[in-house]
Amino acid sequence: MFGNTVAKHADAGQRLAAWYRDRLKGVFGQASRARLIRNHKGGHLYYLIWAGRNETGRKIATDILKQGEVV
Repeated sequence: MFGNTVAKHADAGQRLAAWYRDRLKGVFGQASRARLIRNHKGGHLYYLIWAGRNETGRKIATDILKQGEVV
């Protein structure tokens, strides 16, 4: 109808989480990897990312977030 087509990528959530993580890392200096949080039926709710200036904090957060699905 409008002449433009929009393609949805299968990994759109992961790509958005990676972009957001990079932005947080640019502002705070440190950011953990993203962990996908799901509901009880397996649906995606959100990605959990820790951000801060302390490298030790990032290491601790990364270890904690490894307990789930990490992207």
